[in-house]
Amino acid sequence: MSSENLIKTNEAIDKLNESEDENEDENEDENVNENVNEIEELPVEEEIELKGLLSGQLTEEESLVETRQSIFFKILMILVLIAILGGSIFILATSPKNSTTRFYNNGTHDFYPTVILLSIDGFRDDYLDRNITPYMTKFYQDGLQAKYLIPSFPSVTFPNHYTIVTGLYPESHGIVGNTFYDPDLKDYFYYTNPNHSLDSKWWGGEPIWVTAVKQNQKTGVSQWVGSSAVIKGITPTYYYHFDSELNMSEQVSRVMNWLDLPLNERPTFIAAYDPKVDSIGHKKGPDSTELNEVLKVTDDMIRDLVNGLSQRNLTDIVNFIIVSDHGMAPTNSSNVIYFDGIFNISKVYPLEGYPMAGVRPYDDSEVNDIYSKLKDASLDQPWDCFLREEIPERYQFRNSKRIAPIYCIPETSRILTSHRDNVSSKPPVGTHGYDNLEPLMRGIFLANGPAFKEVESMIKTKVIEGFYNVEIYNIITTILGLKSAENNGTSGGILWN
Repeated sequence: MSSENLIKTNEAIDKLNESEDENEDENEDENVNENVNEIEELPVEEEIELKGLLSGQLTEEESLVETRQSIFFKILMILVLIAILGGSIFILATSPKNSTTRFYNNGTHDFYPTVILLSIDGFRDDYLDRNITPYMTKFYQDGLQAKYLIPSFPSVTFPNHYTIVTGLYPESHGIVGNTFYDPDLKDYFYYTNPNHSLDSKWWGGEPIWVTAVKQNQKTGVSQWVGSSAVIKGITPTYYYHFDSELNMSEQVSRVMNWLDLPLNERPTFIAAYDPKVDSIGHKKGPDSTELNEVLKVTDDMIRDLVNGLSQRNLTDIVNFIIVSDHGMAPTNSSNVIYFDGIFNISKVYPLEGYPMAGVRPYDDSEVNDIYSKLKDASLDQPWDCFLREEIPERYQFRNSKRIAPIYCIPETSRILTSHRDNVSSKPPVGTHGYDNLEPLMRGIFLANGPAFKEVESMIKTKVIEGFYNVEIYNIITTILGLKSAENNGTSGGILWN
């Protein structure tokens, strides 16, 4: 509206008021109608309202409307922020901690950093030199290879598999042998009795599947040592018990099925174990035709696993590590040494640590006497005996009551036993459990995937020096972005130090 019209409006209002004062007794409707005609047909109330808006001052009704709108928008913004925050919390709650900074995509699916750990029990490092495992050869030529993997002492299956996944020496995690006695629990651990050996009381340390689950990552484990036990109240997200009849193709299917799960159900850590190379090595020996045949079958399993990754376009996304727990040495019946004639064998518990001999007297007062007899008998012999506290420090095998108070260690291929404890007159053709620095006890470490490509690029080589298997735990936690539990390995992973 123009300024002129506003002035006219105000003048009309004044005249209206004067007319009402002077003609109070006259007909009000007639006077009002006459004055309204002078306002150029503009409604007075509407013009007053417009005057207020143009001046920037709100009426009481408008103020109330604006206040309601302001409250509404504030509430709306709060609800939006709550929704965003809630979504963020959900994402954090369902995503692996510390690994969300790096995502991979195979073209159709997202992947968190992922590790497959495969153990081939008893695969000695020089088996790779026999030219009968072409797929394993190609695997490490495309990736990274340690010259060898040094097992922990003693070089037997249960202690070393548990060391690999905890980064702890056996004296620290408590699985000091395949069989042993705990004087505090007054109980025996027998690896062949899973109903008993899977009791959580035996398992110390923190295996990587527990570390991962605690940090909100999912894990899948197929018959790895200790994986069926409840440790710190936790089991792997998915796991299979040990099955001696499981064939290698079924093992491959288990791994691939886990990789095919949706992102938030898929394990970031997958572990699998196969015992066949070790089994044939014991029965037929490390240099047998039968062993070579099982090496070929094992190589086919590696082919199938690599092909499965390739078919899913995961070769440069998933990190794949192949290890073994120890090697294998040939032996025969002439290498068996019996303790029955050295001391009264009835005074001690069954010998522990085959092919070594852990000697534990029923009466602790007998320790020094029995030790003295064994020490004398071992002079100039292919074996030696130590009191537990005097076992050479490099073995990292002193600090546990589960280690027998006397430990006798033979040279490679020798076996220490007693007629009472060894009811079989025929020893295995191949065995292990010797000095962990013995070349015949060496295992393998082969690796491929994006993390190892980065290491290779950094160190400018595909072949690295041999290292101890306590290092594997921190290698994996570093790749997965996990905070490691206390362990004996190199902090941050030996490959990056």
